[in-house]
Amino acid sequence: MLLSSEDDEVRTWADDLIDDEFTAVSSHQTIRLDTNDSKSLQKHFSLYQNNHYIYGVLTGFNYGDSNDEHCRKIFSEVCSYFPLELIERINSLKNPDQDECYETILLETFYIIEQSIRKHMDDVLSEKTALELTLSGIDSSQYPKIQQKLNEYTQKLSFGFSCVITIINTTKIYVANIGDTRAILCVKHNNTIRSQELSTRHDLSNPNELKRLESISIETEVLKSNQRIGNMALTRCLGNLKLKNFFKNYPDLSSATSDPILTEPSLNSTRINNSCKFLILASASLFKALQQCFNRENVLDDLLLIIDDKLTERNDHKNVPDLVLQDIFQKYLNLNEHQESFHSKPILLIRLFHHPNETDSTADHDAADEEANHDLKVDKTVITPIIIMNDDINLDPSKSNDSVGSSKQESDEIPAYVDFVPLIEALQKHNIDYDCF
Repeated sequence: MLLSSEDDEVRTWADDLIDDEFTAVSSHQTIRLDTNDSKSLQKHFSLYQNNHYIYGVLTGFNYGDSNDEHCRKIFSEVCSYFPLELIERINSLKNPDQDECYETILLETFYIIEQSIRKHMDDVLSEKTALELTLSGIDSSQYPKIQQKLNEYTQKLSFGFSCVITIINTTKIYVANIGDTRAILCVKHNNTIRSQELSTRHDLSNPNELKRLESISIETEVLKSNQRIGNMALTRCLGNLKLKNFFKNYPDLSSATSDPILTEPSLNSTRINNSCKFLILASASLFKALQQCFNRENVLDDLLLIIDDKLTERNDHKNVPDLVLQDIFQKYLNLNEHQESFHSKPILLIRLFHHPNETDSTADHDAADEEANHDLKVDKTVITPIIIMNDDINLDPSKSNDSVGSSKQESDEIPAYVDFVPLIEALQKHNIDYDCF
């Protein structure tokens, strides 16, 4: 079910970010970047609901003209529908401590969004099919006009989305992504920064995606050389029904024994600890610019260092995303003075894990007990000390507790810190079975 069927562009509360003190996002107000498309289809949302922070970055592709009312309408509705679906499921969450609950929330939401896109495209698909049936009986003079209309339908059906969604509760970060939008966690310990990618790249550079395609009888060598699969560069996405419904029409995909383009997102999670400095959600165009600036593929640490420098300079953290993008794209434009501009301006969302006014020294002090090389994907056990208050234990460190008896030290039982004898005697007096308590 979609939110609206009116012709006007849909606008809901999701278009206005809920401002929280830990989050900043690029506004492009300070950036003078020439792009091929000043109305690129990209949005983000940020909200707080029921002790959960929810963030999302969505970008559209294969939309041809950004002024296409149909594509803009679908994109706006999907961007509004995503947070509504997530909120509804989080509010009904029964076991907030179980990872499986969050995985279900994210998978169900992506599935419903895909079904909504398909429902919205039903009319386009029907009109295109009906028009194709008329081609054989029309006058040749009408053919160019009909073909142009068919091309418009094909463009609409090719419209797709990349998306990354993050849910943060009090202990963990949950990420679901599809396409080429990314989520990167910055971990800082003893002034050393390292990155952990919480998203999965769904393109032909991912060996796992290549293996998946090969497992359904697709020859991947040609795909890798062209860096294209059908009409796009991604192996998973929302939308793009032209490729999903008619992949057999593409020679490189005709041998596929099942759907090559998946709608299912990749899921990742990690536990929050004191070494977590900030999380970023970003669109693919940002990383493409960085790769050209630094002339290498892996630029995650470069990006995190730039962000950390801006934060260390005590800039207002709300301005940091724009300052970061300004530096990156100024360098990009200097290096690519005569090359074509980027298709769209990027989105950069930064979510801090410490209060914006907290200094690095304070954060580092809090993280002193964390493992420098701790694998964040493994939940770390937190041991809470038990204070034993038995009267027969001597709390004076100058005196020995040997009189307590070595048998107590050797016992596996942990002594209780409350004396239950009076309670047990009272229960026995009234013939109440205390073992059931």
